[in-house]
Amino acid sequence: MSEQNNSDQANSGMSAEDQAKLDDMIAEAETGSRSPSGFAYQVLWVVPMVWSIYQLYISSPLVLELTPWMNQNIVVKFHLAFSIFLAYLAYPALKSSPRDRIPIQDWAWAVIASLSCFYLIAFNDALADRHGEHGDRSEAV
Repeated sequence: MSEQNNSDQANSGMSAEDQAKLDDMIAEAETGSRSPSGFAYQVLWVVPMVWSIYQLYISSPLVLELTPWMNQNIVVKFHLAFSIFLAYLAYPALKSSPRDRIPIQDWAWAVIASLSCFYLIAFNDALADRHGEHGDRSEAV
């Protein structure tokens, strides 16, 4: 394998250091710029898997039979909740954030952002019926 890498470097004219930087950049773009371990690693593996299963479910005909309340508007909000949760966990919110673990403020931002999407899901009909009128609940939130 190293012979293959050496021949690729010789053909491309890149040094080993430049090749390592390029490999790091590609890995960061594909998997996020964090490499946590333990519970955080498991979360970053399980949540995308659950999201994939959810996508398979909503593309099946069972969605209308089992969850008739799930229309296109609700599906989009669930997708937003998954994606924003993963974005805060896979990519650091601050430049100074550690890359080997997920700090507590990134967990907090991920949960708060996801809960805001679930607020839109839970109160979908009430928000649609108000037509821009403010109420006590929306002012509190």
